[in-house]
Amino acid sequence: MRTTVPPTFTRTSGAPCTPTNTPRPPAQRCDTPTTPAAPAPACTAYSWCIATGPDHVHHSPDHTIPDPHNGGDGYLGVQLFDCDNTRRPYAGFQGSGLWSDLDSAGLRREITRIREHLPVLEALANQLAADELDWEIRRIVRAEIERTGDATAVLSHILHLFQQARAEGEAGR
Repeated sequence: MRTTVPPTFTRTSGAPCTPTNTPRPPAQRCDTPTTPAAPAPACTAYSWCIATGPDHVHHSPDHTIPDPHNGGDGYLGVQLFDCDNTRRPYAGFQGSGLWSDLDSAGLRREITRIREHLPVLEALANQLAADELDWEIRRIVRAEIERTGDATAVLSHILHLFQQARAEGEAGR
């Protein structure tokens, strides 16, 4: 059974100060400064552990690349752990929707695999940029042909623009 605690008034004048409906330590005068609670001590076992106070499960901050659309669980991440000294510290590695516990050598192998994959991603981004530009040029040309009804004149104008750009590029060398 839950009982309601009546509001407490702590100002010496008798006027209401901060009424509460929850029990608290003995009332303190409103004009008396309060001392903030001391922060919990940091973990003494590992410099990377973000747990405070007496902890048995040690963990680092979660270093995860967020999902590009909704920022959800992310798709590539790592976090250091030690669970109650029952085994060596390890890295929890998230990739492909799976979680793997890795030692330092295993984590380095994953880092190498990621580095080897980055040039492929860069090449795909470059190809996509070129394809996006081609698509945009075709869209503009189609719109201009529809607007003027004269494909020959539009294509002749585009050819002239490309020749002009080439000449300017060669002059700048």
